[in-house]
Amino acid sequence: MKQRMHIIGYSGLHHSVRFKKQHFPSLTPREYRIAQGFDSGAALVTDTGVVAAAAEERFIREKGTNAFPLQAIKYCLDLAKMKPERISYVAHGFSYQSVKSAF
Repeated sequence: MKQRMHIIGYSGLHHSVRFKKQHFPSLTPREYRIAQGFDSGAALVTDTGVVAAAAEERFIREKGTNAFPLQAIKYCLDLAKMKPERISYVAHGFSYQSVKSAF
């Protein structure tokens, strides 16, 4: 029997602006404000499609939060009645480089 794929994907990273300032000190103030990691959330995807998705702000009541989406991840797993051990992969995909330094 084929094993099912379970992927939890998330956005959001504590202190993403501070991280960018430490690792990319030559960015402009505007580029620091365009911080990937705000509006954190999570989604659970299986080989059949999206099972659950939620924004962290829904749980912690902080609009545009960049907090690690612990509650959103928990919600997705709870909705699917899934234990963390069943997750095949964790995905967090984006680059912290500015657009101009990526080329």
